Amino acid sequence: MNDKELAEIVGRLPKSIEPRRDLWPGIEARLTPVERPTPRWLNGLAAAVLVAACTAGVFFGMNRGGPLNTSFTTASTAAANSNLVIAQNIKVVNNAIGRIRQALRTDPTSGALQDLLYRAYMERDRLTVQKTELTLLRSYTS
Repeated sequence: MNDKELAEIVGRLPKSIEPRRDLWPGIEARLTPVERPTPRWLNGLAAAVLVAACTAGVFFGMNRGGPLNTSFTTASTAAANSNLVIAQNIKVVNNAIGRIRQALRTDPTSGALQDLLYRAYMERDRLTVQKTELTLLRSYTS
């Protein structure tokens, strides 16, 4: 078969072919993201992270104007106790991060879960900085 014969055969083919059925609804359904409701446990998880953050904030807020300013010995003791509280809060946040990551494996496109994970990482970083500062304070006052 030469090029002329091939061009003649191709020329006899129809210019377009209509599908046997309308395919667009199936295609559109696959393109449209499915909105999933936020799981109930996610609200509880957010509350746990918030409680941990508030506990640390209240604890440190009460100590700033009180015994921390009176003596280095008291400051060292308070720093040691505070480090324990912060370490517990970090464990709570790490647990929350694990649960959020597990939920994201089920629903990787959830903006709410991604935002919550970001906030949990930020909270863990904030607590880690506080723990480091208190460790330094304790080493200076020992």
